Amino acid sequence: MKTSSADRIAGWRETVRDFFTVRNSLLAIVGALVVVVTFYGAFAALDAQRKKAAAELQVRLNETVDVIIGAQLALANERGIINTALGFPDVPEAKFVEMARRERDKFEKNYARIADEVEALPDFANKSTLLEAVAKKYEEIQQLRPIVDGALGVAGDARPKRIARKMFSAATGLIETLRDLDLSLLYAFPAPDPRVSANEQLKYLLWRMQEYSSRDWATIGANMASGRPLSSLQLQLVSNYGGYVEASWTDVKSLVASDLISDELADMLDEVEDTFFGEFADVRDQVYAAAEVEEPYPFSAMEWVEKATAALLPVQALADKAGEESAEVAVANASIQAAAFWKDVFILLFSLAIGGAAFWLVTVRIVRPMAQLTDEMKELAQGNLEIEVIGLERHDEIGEMARSVQVFKDNAIEKIRLEEEQREAEERRRLEREEAERREREREEARRREEAEREEEARRKRREEMLALADAFEASVMKVVDGLADASREMERAARELTETAEDTTAKSAVVSTTAEQATNALQMVASAAEELSASVREIAQQTNQSSRAAKDAVGRTEGAADDIKELVDAAQRIGEVVNLINDIAEQTNLLALNATIEAARAGEAGKGFAVVASEVKSLANQTAKATSDISDQISEMQAATNKAVSAMEAIQAIIREIDETAVGIATSVEEQDASTQEIARNVAEVSAGAQDIARDMTVLNEGAATTGAAANQVLGSAQHLAKESDELRKQVEEFLQNIRAA
Repeated sequence: MKTSSADRIAGWRETVRDFFTVRNSLLAIVGALVVVVTFYGAFAALDAQRKKAAAELQVRLNETVDVIIGAQLALANERGIINTALGFPDVPEAKFVEMARRERDKFEKNYARIADEVEALPDFANKSTLLEAVAKKYEEIQQLRPIVDGALGVAGDARPKRIARKMFSAATGLIETLRDLDLSLLYAFPAPDPRVSANEQLKYLLWRMQEYSSRDWATIGANMASGRPLSSLQLQLVSNYGGYVEASWTDVKSLVASDLISDELADMLDEVEDTFFGEFADVRDQVYAAAEVEEPYPFSAMEWVEKATAALLPVQALADKAGEESAEVAVANASIQAAAFWKDVFILLFSLAIGGAAFWLVTVRIVRPMAQLTDEMKELAQGNLEIEVIGLERHDEIGEMARSVQVFKDNAIEKIRLEEEQREAEERRRLEREEAERREREREEARRREEAEREEEARRKRREEMLALADAFEASVMKVVDGLADASREMERAARELTETAEDTTAKSAVVSTTAEQATNALQMVASAAEELSASVREIAQQTNQSSRAAKDAVGRTEGAADDIKELVDAAQRIGEVVNLINDIAEQTNLLALNATIEAARAGEAGKGFAVVASEVKSLANQTAKATSDISDQISEMQAATNKAVSAMEAIQAIIREIDETAVGIATSVEEQDASTQEIARNVAEVSAGAQDIARDMTVLNEGAATTGAAANQVLGSAQHLAKESDELRKQVEEFLQNIRAA
């Protein structure tokens, strides 16, 4: 395995070295530079394209928001005109109908573009939901318009009940739904340019001013048309509308004071201050003063509508100017980003051209000549000296390399000539060496004959010496052989006894090892059971804690529900106070009707018509008193039921708290039981580990006994073999001596 891994590593290194040639390295470096420059250019172009698309999106978004605001303002004017016209007890003059029709046409023209404009924008959160909500509110308006048109052509008694309120509510609902769509667009596609964002915010604040001002003059206009003074509720309502207008105007001034709004827009604030918050504010004050003392209004309903709509013209002009500047900035940003995009595209294409030229230059002027020089050097290395070296005429590094290769070629030719001369000299030296060796062999043959004669004499003398040595060897060696035979027999006996002892030890250690393993298995079963018990205890603890948390959550929820019910009780009490107020008003109305009846009776025949009206008013007052009495009874029953619910909630809270305390106690006991169970499991695990150690030690002892028995058997075999060998040695010695003596 080690050799194989080393071979693989060596092969991998060889592959890497072969890959990183000069050619590949140059191409890789140039390619990397081209890729980096191309990637940078592509990234810059994509970023410019993204910014260009964002700027173009802001242009479309600004147009879409202007269309939505245009639809809202037209619908708000239509709402105010219709609400004022339907306040007349008689048929309103035709001018109201014409004004309403004109505003309706403006609304329809803008509304027809909203769906297409929004659909053309990228998707955003709740896009389809908002469009469906707008379509639904628009359908409500469309269903009410024929009824409203019919009501404008008849007197008050012939009109459908509450048609003005329904139309007002439906128009307001559509306006607010369009507001949600407008804000969703601004939140979904925030303008990257803070100037565009500031202008969009300014347009929204100015629309908010116009919307609440429209609600204000629409409410007052209806009362002017009917001749009724403003009720306390209506006064509070229009006061709230005025508060919204003032708050929006404060935000407008703060925004215009920033550096993001142009000076031209800032200069237009003075006209709004003079017209809306100066002249028209005086007109509103006169209307409020007349309403408070229940005097006739100082203006007709038509004059009021004309003054109100005229006062909002500077506000609308400011909003239009903000929209124009926002569009100009967005268009300018789109043009800038488009120019940046095409500039980055040109840089990208230029980078690609430079990269291509660099590839061509490196390939033709460097890589290809170097490859040719490499091939020429390989040919020279293989012995081909006929090859022609190219590039000698170049005056760059490639030319220097070509001239160096030519030097290598010339040196190789000279080396071959020198090697040929060396071979001829070596051949002469070989012939001379062979002649000298022949003469040496003749001298060696003469020396061998003399040596043979001397060896024959030496052999005779050695035979005589060997016979003497054989006699001495027999006397000493035979004694050693006899002692060796006796020792082998004694060792054989001892080996037999050792083998029997080892076999007995092996049998007994096997029994002890088996018993230890059985004890280990039993302890492991006990440990497993303890662990399962511990897991069950932990699960009980977890469920108990969960029950405790659920109980606490239930207490919280019941407390919240109790608070809600208490608020319901308070609301019911407030409703009861209102009902009492209505009852007092009904009683006062009844009293006034009674006085009117008395006065009509005094007037005689001339007061009969007035007596009928007084009788009807009295009847309505009695019905109101009866209705308020029923409402009061229902509220009392509701208060009693809610008080019972509060009591039940408090009882439930007490029970849940007891459950929580019990669950906490159970959890504490379960945790203690879990700790005890874990201690048992830990002790059993330690005993099991000790039993396993005993089993392993007995296994080692058994293996040692077996090894000892095997060694004893080997010693016994060796002793028996030694006895045989000693007998064989005796025979060999005797034969050896016989051979020596025979020789």
